[in-house]
Amino acid sequence: MGTQNTLPYFIFHKNAYVIRAFIIALLLSSQSVLARTLVEVEIKTNKGCKYIYYHNLSNPSSQKLVEAKWDGVCRLGYIDGDGVLRTTDGEGTIEIYKGSLSEGKWQGNISIESIKLDGTKGISHVVFEGGLANGYGEATIIPPNDKRITYQGQFKDGQFNGAGKLITPRGTYSGEFQDGKLTGDARYVSPDESIKYTGPLHNYKPHGIGKLASTKGSISGEFVNGKPMGAVIFEPANSIWAYKGELRNGMPDGLGTYTFKNGNKLTINTVSGVPDSTGIINYTNGDVYEGEIVSMLPEGRGRISNRLNNTWYEGEFRNGVPDGNGVYSDSTGLYEVNYTKGKQTTRIKLAGASGISNDVGTEQKSEDIMDRLDRVLEYFAKQRATQDAAVAQSKQSRDNRPTISCLLKHEWTSGLNKNCVYDCVGSEAVNTIGAANICPLLWERDFWR
Repeated sequence: MGTQNTLPYFIFHKNAYVIRAFIIALLLSSQSVLARTLVEVEIKTNKGCKYIYYHNLSNPSSQKLVEAKWDGVCRLGYIDGDGVLRTTDGEGTIEIYKGSLSEGKWQGNISIESIKLDGTKGISHVVFEGGLANGYGEATIIPPNDKRITYQGQFKDGQFNGAGKLITPRGTYSGEFQDGKLTGDARYVSPDESIKYTGPLHNYKPHGIGKLASTKGSISGEFVNGKPMGAVIFEPANSIWAYKGELRNGMPDGLGTYTFKNGNKLTINTVSGVPDSTGIINYTNGDVYEGEIVSMLPEGRGRISNRLNNTWYEGEFRNGVPDGNGVYSDSTGLYEVNYTKGKQTTRIKLAGASGISNDVGTEQKSEDIMDRLDRVLEYFAKQRATQDAAVAQSKQSRDNRPTISCLLKHEWTSGLNKNCVYDCVGSEAVNTIGAANICPLLWERDFWR
């Protein structure tokens, strides 16, 4: 089936929590936290003149200032002009502002450095107007582990608004921000640019119609909370086919269609990446095959027909072509035939265009052949019923235990086994499969395992 790979949508789950924390802590300032209900607050500085800042009533963690030290001049009772302001809030967070104020409010290009008691630092350079960030700016949070997150883009009233991007340890998100959140189509690129996503995001996870691509291939379709849902188009890199259908655990699962580079299409039910034993193949020349499938090719009992020239063959197949005994029909009549590697080697006429042949013994032979056809059709019906029952039982047995999505790092083969090594959000895990099987790019591992 070629390379069975899909995309590492798990990375968006971990990033979502980190980014939300960053937004809340951005600049460690009540002026730059995502604002909802802002009120002006005045605090008297060490020089007796006042400084005006904005307190966010909607954010429970927003702290009022308890101290403000100003090294510049005062005018009409407010700090004014160029200078450095050092503030301390109720949790001990220290912020140092450098820039210019007018009547107690920051204006123009302002630089801010901050530090919390836990060692988290903030550095920003933002255009202020009316005491709030309004214009282009860059803000960075540096936690004690130095895994910094940076926002670059437009601000409005202290929030991300307009074109911008978030640069995180696990990749960069860019697009249009509104009220502090990415809206509409956005773009994600991993640090090494090997993984890319274009489409809507919700809480920084793919959500909506989008495309997720990597060096292993691409998935196009609908995503819900970071995972592909419903029918999607899955195109593995360097593969001879593209798949349209449902995915589970990063592999085809359910009824879907494989479209090959030559234009032929196989419609078949797949369970955990393994196709059923029966399916339908539509060929570009108009042929339609229905029957047993092995390695995505006709193998075993099946029927191939062409409505354009009104021909059909029903019988044995091997390696994708008729091979063995069967029955063939065209405009001249019905025949018992034998094929060898796709070539018809013997033909015995059973009936003409107007009815059964009058040759001695032919009528009885025709009845035997038709009985065999009936048995073949009955076999196909039972095979399909068995497969459908197995699929239903398999899906019913799947429980709802929490899982963690793991991205394939590398693989190695030892004897009859293949070891697939995965990155499970920071920890490494190994899934051992048969040497002839293919490691899926994404593996859903039991969370409690």
